[in-house]
Amino acid sequence: MKSCNSCGVQLLGTEKLYFEDSANGQAPNSKSVKPQIIKNVKKISEAKGKQISNIQLFYLILGLVLFGFIVLYSSGVMDSSSQTSAGETGNLPPAAGANLSNINDIRAQEELVKNTPGNNENLLKLAHLLNDSGFFQKAIDRYQQYLKVMPKDADVIVDMGVCYFQLGKHAEAIGYFKKGIEINPKHQIAHLNLGVVNSFGLKNRVEAEKWWKKAVELDPNSDIGKKAQEFLNQK
Repeated sequence: MKSCNSCGVQLLGTEKLYFEDSANGQAPNSKSVKPQIIKNVKKISEAKGKQISNIQLFYLILGLVLFGFIVLYSSGVMDSSSQTSAGETGNLPPAAGANLSNINDIRAQEELVKNTPGNNENLLKLAHLLNDSGFFQKAIDRYQQYLKVMPKDADVIVDMGVCYFQLGKHAEAIGYFKKGIEINPKHQIAHLNLGVVNSFGLKNRVEAEKWWKKAVELDPNSDIGKKAQEFLNQK
């Protein structure tokens, strides 16, 4: 299970789909809305535009070269004794925006899962790591493996919905969010996410508002409830 870096409280790994104004980090208005995935108790650092100096340009080019090397390495083009076996992350093409700096951590966790069969905590940690790193399909595979043992874990089911949303598979995302609600009718994040997918994925504002209103009704004073109300206030 994950722990909050600031308070040490253990987390279930559930992810929230909502949006923040990219200019000031405040609630979005009707003219400035960008979709983002926000992890539990994690904040988005604002990206501030800066002019690129010659030194920065040099490091940028160097970074791109290193990035290309990592892509070649992780895709299996280069042989290495530390490369994972077929079907594991080393041979899995990363999704756009994947955090390739986590490759070694993922491989280490995969090895741990392999050596500790039946340890669901290690398996779930791997699934979350893959999800956080942008390997959404691989994360789905691991979540499904976990759910064979723990089929009623609504948080994990909702996490799978987030992965499908990231892959642009809106129907699948909606299906898993609704399944999470079937198991836990008070799952506020699932209600919020259903509104997000319907509004920003399917452009169905009417359906989205229905789910946001339910999210507010569940707890208007929580962060999720307040975020749902912010969406409802947008016109």
